[in-house]
Amino acid sequence: MRTIINVIIAGIILLTQACRNNEPIKSVDVNQYPQIIDSLHLENWYDSTKWYLYTYYCLDTPDVYAGNGHTQNIINKPYSSLDLRFDSLTVKNDSFFFYFNFYNDIDKKIINYSNYREWTGIVNGLMFSPKNPDTILCLVRSNSSMPLESVSYPKRVYDTTSYKKVKPLQPDVIDFINKNKDILNSWFLEQAKKRGVLN
Repeated sequence: MRTIINVIIAGIILLTQACRNNEPIKSVDVNQYPQIIDSLHLENWYDSTKWYLYTYYCLDTPDVYAGNGHTQNIINKPYSSLDLRFDSLTVKNDSFFFYFNFYNDIDKKIINYSNYREWTGIVNGLMFSPKNPDTILCLVRSNSSMPLESVSYPKRVYDTTSYKKVKPLQPDVIDFINKNKDILNSWFLEQAKKRGVLN
């Protein structure tokens, strides 16, 4: 309980400082845990968010709207092969919002609306709370008119559903990971090994 309280207090202090500076909390080194994640001991939620986004968008390719109901690839690679970097952490009351961005490895740009105006868009984060530390409460989107989408269901739903937003590691995703190890992002591949996804 004391740890949870400390995390909440630290998070509130962090949010206050960020608001005072009018700047988002950013990561510096993409190869390690960002300092703010490490200092608040939020590594599990950080990894869970990153893993969720990689598995959920594993087979998808970044697209932009091309008109008449058609889309066009930004880059002819799946999200699962691209670099996914921590963007920011937001703390509201007892909720922690983790945001990430995929990067185009050709032009080195963040894949977002600023760089690709007709981008089809994706969920780019998750929300957690110390009250339910093992449960994803919401999918979150930055710069969206619909920033929150609840995925908090009773345990029986989690145990029985095959709904992708609840369980993004679907059979087709597992099959794709095992057949495309050579193109996967190195962090994603290493996590797949640790989590026993690879055959």
